Amino acid sequence: MGHQCHRRPFNSRRASTYFQLVTHPSPEFLDLQAALAGEYSLQRELGRGGMGIVYLARDVQLDRDVAIKVLPTHLAHNRDARERFLREARMAAGLSH
Repeated sequence: MGHQCHRRPFNSRRASTYFQLVTHPSPEFLDLQAALAGEYSLQRELGRGGMGIVYLARDVQLDRDVAIKVLPTHLAHNRDARERFLREARMAAGLSH
């Protein structure tokens, strides 16, 4: 799969306004769910932006909620987009939750 993911602990209070009800999972949701099986249990999409899609998932081993941001395939092939995505992931990982 051509996606790059960034995972960080999920803060439900901050993200509660971004929850979207998923009634029919999209093909990209199902593909990501299959790719993460055994490590994360993908629950729902939280939001979309210029640099990707953010999902709520459950870390199976640590038994905690996490947010997973996915860089779309069309951006994953762009070096500048990948670098920006990684910079944002590093900054987000440094935040205290």
